[in-house]
Amino acid sequence: MTPGEIVVGTDGSPHGTTAVRWAAGAAERGRRPLRVVVACHWQVPGRWYGTVGELTAAADERSGGIATDAVAVARAAAPHVEVDCSVLLGEPAPVLLKVAEEASLLVVGHRGRGGFGGLLLGSVGMQVATHAHCPVAVVRGRSENVFGPVVVGVDTMHPTDSAIGLAFEQAAERHCPLHAITAHAVPLPPTPIGIPPVTYEPERVRDEQRRQLAQQLAGWCTKYPDVAAECEAVDGGPGAVLVDRSQGAQLVVVGTRTQSGLRGMLLGSVGLHLLHHAGCPVLIARTR
Repeated sequence: MTPGEIVVGTDGSPHGTTAVRWAAGAAERGRRPLRVVVACHWQVPGRWYGTVGELTAAADERSGGIATDAVAVARAAAPHVEVDCSVLLGEPAPVLLKVAEEASLLVVGHRGRGGFGGLLLGSVGMQVATHAHCPVAVVRGRSENVFGPVVVGVDTMHPTDSAIGLAFEQAAERHCPLHAITAHAVPLPPTPIGIPPVTYEPERVRDEQRRQLAQQLAGWCTKYPDVAAECEAVDGGPGAVLVDRSQGAQLVVVGTRTQSGLRGMLLGSVGLHLLHHAGCPVLIARTR
């Protein structure tokens, strides 16, 4: 593969085709080559039935057709992008992870056909999102929204610099604003066992979080002066807040830490919530 290229997996399903189209747009904006990958896998009932050769021929024909159609979709969406294609034998997740080892981005659809080369979230999609060495985009929701901002979730106590940088890069390529959000849960009321109430001044907390967030974004604002960045501190659960903001966004960018709050964007409940419910594509930042 070519280092820095964008890799997209497809199984020929509508979601896979949407992922190819989205990846072609990303390649065009980032001026990168695109590689379309079709993973060919099937369950052989046993040579006793004499069907292995027939299955191989059928799978090869089917995979070749999917690849041809996907390349045509990519070239139609981004005529000036260099598009290559790989049809490979194996389970989809390991195949995609191997091909994308040196990629700048790995793109998968929200769902697939299942079975033959299926890219189904919770299996293949979740595996690549968890184990890839490069950023992963899961294309879902309104994939063609060009009017909203890029939204990035930030934990002000444990910021993920790779997520912030990737969000600025995406906003610059898309010529759109960036909306950085930090969310915090409201303290619970005191329990009836004599514990004193928690002192909590909502506006003061939000002001301090906005200040910290602006400080964390300052260096990136200098690097990307053309990106209009806005900071927001919100009361509430991080997952619900980001899903709500995703309804009007082009893209939501999250980090890969597995702790609580906005830190747990990939393997924790927040990341899972976004991958299942976001109203736009979700881009998972990952540092090699």
